[in-house]
Amino acid sequence: MTDTSAAGIARIHMTGDDGNPLDLALVRELADTLDRLDKDPAVRAAVLISTGKHFCAGATAKFTEGQAAWSTADLYAEVPRIAAFGKPLVAALNGAAVGGGAGLALLADWRQMAADARLQINFSRLGYTPGFGLTRTLPDLIGAHRATELLISGRRVTAAEAQSLGLCDAVSEPGSLVADSLARAAEFAQGAPLAVRAIKQHSRRGLLADLPAILRDELAQQTQLKKTADYAEGMSAARERRSAAFIGR
Repeated sequence: MTDTSAAGIARIHMTGDDGNPLDLALVRELADTLDRLDKDPAVRAAVLISTGKHFCAGATAKFTEGQAAWSTADLYAEVPRIAAFGKPLVAALNGAAVGGGAGLALLADWRQMAADARLQINFSRLGYTPGFGLTRTLPDLIGAHRATELLISGRRVTAAEAQSLGLCDAVSEPGSLVADSLARAAEFAQGAPLAVRAIKQHSRRGLLADLPAILRDELAQQTQLKKTADYAEGMSAARERRSAAFIGR
């Protein structure tokens, strides 16, 4: 669901069930919405808002390849469409942004994070490797060394640490998150639309050119690791809300 203010700020409301789990319906609808807003001359900037407890809680234990009506390949096919949005996109991060949900947040131009929110790129704790373009977007944002630490550890990052690392751009009190995000989008909307589009195209030129191959590589690595005992254990542990006991095979 979207609505657009007189100032040209589109609010995109993510309304997925149970913490906005990362699934094809959510991601495809978002990509379609951004395509539509990109073509609308009345829209100058957009804010991505969750209407639920979490920004996007990731797929975690919700999705098992072969048991869903869609595949990871279907999901990743939508990512370049989101990355190609030609207008400023602000992500208002509440609750948790986990796994691919964090990947979604990193495709925004500005991340406004509630003080009690958290980020977690937890693929290693599930027995496989990152996707959703995170192997590129995360090191581009915070540098290879810090990105590698977060990817290997899979640990939670608070809003305060996320800001210090550069994962988020500003922190709000929870009750002010949406208002602060809209205010930031309004600042972006003051730029000349053609100039803003050209700046985004230039700054993302390398990412957009490389992203299809990056996603293919991520998917191939994930596909191999999903055949392992460690992946089965990681997913079981996630469902049972316990620590995984990995064995290296």
